[in-house]
Amino acid sequence: MNSTQIINLLKDKHCGDIFVDECKSGSTWMNNTHSRIDAWVMKKSWAHSETIGYEVKVSRSDFQRDGKYVNYLAMCNSLYFVCPWKMIEVSELPLEVGLIYVSKNGTSLITRKKAVKRDIEDLSDVYKYVLMSRCKIVTSGFGCNKDDYWKRFAEDKDNSLDIGKISSKKIRKLLTEEVFNVRNEMKSIQKKAEDMQEQYNSVAYAVEFLKSIGIDPNSYNRRSISKYNIEREISEKIKPYLGDISEKLMVAKNIVDEIIKKGVKNEALQNTNN
Repeated sequence: MNSTQIINLLKDKHCGDIFVDECKSGSTWMNNTHSRIDAWVMKKSWAHSETIGYEVKVSRSDFQRDGKYVNYLAMCNSLYFVCPWKMIEVSELPLEVGLIYVSKNGTSLITRKKAVKRDIEDLSDVYKYVLMSRCKIVTSGFGCNKDDYWKRFAEDKDNSLDIGKISSKKIRKLLTEEVFNVRNEMKSIQKKAEDMQEQYNSVAYAVEFLKSIGIDPNSYNRRSISKYNIEREISEKIKPYLGDISEKLMVAKNIVDEIIKKGVKNEALQNTNN
């Protein structure tokens, strides 16, 4: 983890604020004793105006030999040291200074100790430095050179077209994914409906079969059904059919017996003649 990576994390944290890295306490050529802090932030709020200073440390030796932090206190309402995970202990810092750790995986910032917010009497030198040395005034309309205006207009138009292409491509991708998901969901619902229909058909077939032999499933309920009642009911309903079957089987058996007897007699008569 290096200082540039930590500064980038701080920029992400304050993406909606005024962020100045390597910020000075005033003019360089008018004051040779100026201070330079790693990052200076002004919150974008009229009601709750606040400036925050960040001093980044990536090694113990750098932290231990740095006594310049006292000069940074006059540049901001809140001052923080920012370092890799647990490189600095809270007990090593002055009471008014806060401490922020970079997470172990180096992707986020974790406030270990909140800084004390202090009132600063005069930040005019810092504001002047930021405005005159770190800001770029951008004009628009016909207050500038017309050639430059139309050139920027054309560039912005091209950028808008590029943004439009990127956005439309992204939207098409999202719509395609959504349609694909809906189709899969419809297939799943259709499969469930087919399974339910198959189950219904099986139950309906069983119900019709029971009705065809004189058993009405709707005449039973959970409390009245028992194994004994069902076996008795089925036995009584099927018994007449069993009687017919038994009688027919007996007739068939007698016929077979007669045929067998005739065959035996014919075979014996033939043997006698021979």
